[in-house]
Amino acid sequence: AFEYVEDVFDAGIMEGMEDSDEFGVEENVTRGDIVSYFYKMMNSPVSEEGTLSFSDVADTDIENAVMWAESVGLFDGLREDFFTDSMFEADKEVTREDLIVMVYNLAKGELEIDVTENTVENLDEYEDGADVADEFVEATAWVLTNDVVSLKDGKIAMAEVAERGDAAQAISRLMGMTDVEVAGDGSVATES
Repeated sequence: AFEYVEDVFDAGIMEGMEDSDEFGVEENVTRGDIVSYFYKMMNSPVSEEGTLSFSDVADTDIENAVMWAESVGLFDGLREDFFTDSMFEADKEVTREDLIVMVYNLAKGELEIDVTENTVENLDEYEDGADVADEFVEATAWVLTNDVVSLKDGKIAMAEVAERGDAAQAISRLMGMTDVEVAGDGSVATES
């Protein structure tokens, strides 16, 4: 896990915990956190299209990140009740299911990774594979097969809260699968 933490820390995507000299790999991840991390990974692009659907993030430090996330379909396919009353709820924790769906959306969308390669058709080999809802099997299979998110205590554990270590691993692995390179200052350069 250290290599993933080092990757995202060196790239300026994630920092250590406030008031601590630790990274906090086991600390829970919130919606605001994960959207900010992905936004930084993609070099904080300015969204030229779309409007902000969530009034609770207007005029906040994550407003642009959320608008970008909406415009690129980061939230597509999340459970129907993920957002309620048109609120983003930045401090609400992200489950491993939520993280897997967003990672998959980013991979097949903005990062243009072929998610049909190097994957399995089902989750039968996993202890709790049968617990994964049908609409999440494809994303989960690709993410696990490619070690973008790891098992937790030998299980997929979709309902468990995602941790900073999970987010660091996902971001590091995605950066390694693409020609997008994030510099230590958070800027992105693509290889020619």
